[in-house]
Amino acid sequence: PAGTDADETEEKTEQAAEQKTLTYEGADYTVIINYTDDAEIPDNATLEVSEIGKDTPEYNNYLDQAKAAVKEDKEEKTVNEARFFDITILADGEKIEPAAPVNVQINFAGIEQTKAEDTQLLHYKDDKNVEVMDQAEFGKSEDSANDANSVDTVQFEAEGFSVYGIVGTETITVEYLTDEG
Repeated sequence: PAGTDADETEEKTEQAAEQKTLTYEGADYTVIINYTDDAEIPDNATLEVSEIGKDTPEYNNYLDQAKAAVKEDKEEKTVNEARFFDITILADGEKIEPAAPVNVQINFAGIEQTKAEDTQLLHYKDDKNVEVMDQAEFGKSEDSANDANSVDTVQFEAEGFSVYGIVGTETITVEYLTDEG
């Protein structure tokens, strides 16, 4: 019967679309990855996240790259606050990358005084290139106790994992004085 084939196909489509989740909770942040079977992430996979501590040589290196990236991307901007997260998916002790894009959400203690339009997400690719992820969506979680102007959540699609930076930027205003004063 022809109807049987259609039923089987529909069932397979439902299974492929089933959402799976990996979660990691840090001291003042949570990283959540949602994915489907297309990502080919094994059932025994775990999510490992470490925040790169401020005042470390590694942090300063990422910060310098962030300043260069936001300056390239927009007119005169500088970084006034940043947090960097090294995100890895492990299965059987091996680092794995998703076979298809996955949805990532990072909830974090707010970046003070930073509106969504002044916040950028950077992806530090393993080849040392820094990508400004323009499609990232910043917002404020519903239960946030942070200042109304602060941002404390970001969502984005990722094809691979390494270090991601959430940076608050501000526009540099340059005033020129003429001889007339």
